[in-house]
Amino acid sequence: MPTTDKRQILINKIKAALALILSASGYYTNLGQKVTEGKVNPFDTNRVDGVDVLDTSDDIEDDTTDEAREIEQHTVTIQISTIAKNSITAETARQHTADVRKAIKTLYSDAWCAENLNDIRNTGNGLEIEQSRDKIIGVVHNFEFDFTTLKLEEA
Repeated sequence: MPTTDKRQILINKIKAALALILSASGYYTNLGQKVTEGKVNPFDTNRVDGVDVLDTSDDIEDDTTDEAREIEQHTVTIQISTIAKNSITAETARQHTADVRKAIKTLYSDAWCAENLNDIRNTGNGLEIEQSRDKIIGVVHNFEFDFTTLKLEEA
């Protein structure tokens, strides 16, 4: 049976968009060469430049209007971490941010996303610092994706 879970489809769409981050495709970096999901330690000793996607939460609100009592509003929070093989400069960190934002923006032209997502928000970005050397090793990006489902439907 094909997946109908909107949350899983969304993750797959995000990973596919991030895989397009290649300098040959007009991006600053080649983060799309390695796209992972939910790595426990994306900054491990065998690191290579890449990007990791972590589905952190799904906040659900019931629609309170009488005519839409069977509708749930979902806000799925996704953390996207860029991972650098070596320490990077602040300029490269800003390029990571630009590349991730550009890749996520491509979801607006995806037919499934256009039909199912109500909104996409980039709620913040933060640098990851390697404590022993005080060097930037990546950027953590936080996004929120809004969509609706029927009450207790796969989300």
